[in-house]
Amino acid sequence: MSSTDDGLSEEEMRVYLNGTFNSYIFGFLIHGIYTSLYAASVWALVTHSISKTRIYMGCLITILYTLCTIQVADSWIELRTSFVYGTSVQSRYDLISAPLPLEIASAVASALNIIVADCTIIWRCWVVWGRSWKVVVLPIIFVLIGISCGIRLVVHQYTVSSDDDVVTKWAMATIATTLGTNVLCTTLIITRIIGVAGRQRGMPGMGLRTYRGVLEILIESAALYSISYLLLMIFYPLSGNGYMFAQMLVYPITGIAPTLIIARVASGQARPEESWHRRSSPLDFHGASRTGSTVITTDNMVVHRNCGRSASVKGKGRERSSVLECEEVPSSSQERVALQ
Repeated sequence: MSSTDDGLSEEEMRVYLNGTFNSYIFGFLIHGIYTSLYAASVWALVTHSISKTRIYMGCLITILYTLCTIQVADSWIELRTSFVYGTSVQSRYDLISAPLPLEIASAVASALNIIVADCTIIWRCWVVWGRSWKVVVLPIIFVLIGISCGIRLVVHQYTVSSDDDVVTKWAMATIATTLGTNVLCTTLIITRIIGVAGRQRGMPGMGLRTYRGVLEILIESAALYSISYLLLMIFYPLSGNGYMFAQMLVYPITGIAPTLIIARVASGQARPEESWHRRSSPLDFHGASRTGSTVITTDNMVVHRNCGRSASVKGKGRERSSVLECEEVPSSSQERVALQ
């Protein structure tokens, strides 16, 4: 039985090629789903009023999609070259690796994709926590460490060796830092969502005991991103071809998770940003009827605006809520002085 320079038998080469072929097809399928999601997200952005924020979001998801497409194109070229031009198991195994320039381009695209995706998740965590920099300090440190590990991995892979223990160690370190970033951000976002939803439990559809609440946790927290990297970290050091499927899943999920967040914001499904800043007291969100008084100062008078929040009206066996209209009560300058 023939063997390669790597010491693999023909049967082992068949197993490797089989895993590569199936994992690539799996990755292409997920990328097709990603393409549909990207198109829907762009449509949601352009059909509403154009603003600088929406332009920024559109550029961001386009960059992510382009980088992911570069990786898919590299995989397609490898697969096509191997199975079209290879005439034997040995030749197909030898041709499954792309030329060095293409491999470098794919590695750079993968690294940039991870960095952009991680920064997007950190940005969302920052917004959800009321633009607090203290919350995202640790995730930012993880990203910087991950960038350093990724650079060391690429340099060693293309200058020393692409298949030794050092590559595995640097790859595991890069995956671990990325996983740490995402698990930390996911936990922070979920904690914040649960806290805000608890305060808004009295509002229809704003709690977590709804289908919308479950989707909010899954999308806003980028849980899919964390799960995909957790699977990759589990399967990567193991023998077998399981890591191939996890790796091909990570490529599109890296772009899908931030795109889902941006699509949710663009379509108006996300919570208003003011809700993340709002602090509630134990008296808030209990559904009780309350009235508020607003004092508007003009040149000669003060206008008292008395507004009823809501009131329950019963009639004909049904209960409904109505909003009380505001009543403006002007007062003289003497009354304004008395109020002061």
